[in-house]
Amino acid sequence: EKDGTRIQYHDGQLVYSSQSQTAKPQVLYNELTVPRGGEYSLVLGDGTRVWLNAGSKLKYPVRFNGSQRRVFLSGEAYFEVTKDSVRPFIVEVDRGFEVKVLGTHFNIKAYDTDDSYETTLVEGKVQVSQGHKTKITLEPSEQMVIGKDGRHEVRVVNTSYYTAWHEGWF
Repeated sequence: EKDGTRIQYHDGQLVYSSQSQTAKPQVLYNELTVPRGGEYSLVLGDGTRVWLNAGSKLKYPVRFNGSQRRVFLSGEAYFEVTKDSVRPFIVEVDRGFEVKVLGTHFNIKAYDTDDSYETTLVEGKVQVSQGHKTKITLEPSEQMVIGKDGRHEVRVVNTSYYTAWHEGWF
């Protein structure tokens, strides 16, 4: 327990829960790194569930403070974001690539060794951006692919092909 946030290991996942509401708590970050061949899941302090695929890393605050909920991803993760109309949830990846949501289910594949990054939307809406050049809103069953050169493509896909890994399927 740190600054009123309780961290538990329960049913194979890390679970964060806030026990108290202090006025201006210090922002503390944790980083979860999943080795090759592994998978891991966690529940963030706001109730958002995250599954991390092999070779992935997620940096996240122990407790979300302020006007947004921002995490930092390298690798692949599936998110079930808790709805919060006041504080958007933002996943930031390198090269200015980020995904902004209010509450939804989606997958991001953004390994630094890949030539492109993929965001696949299962449910809800997300806004995908890269710097100030690209801002595109995705609908369910759409996937946006952004190359290292900044070129992007939006396509309609069968989302289960891109998200089944988080349920143990190859």
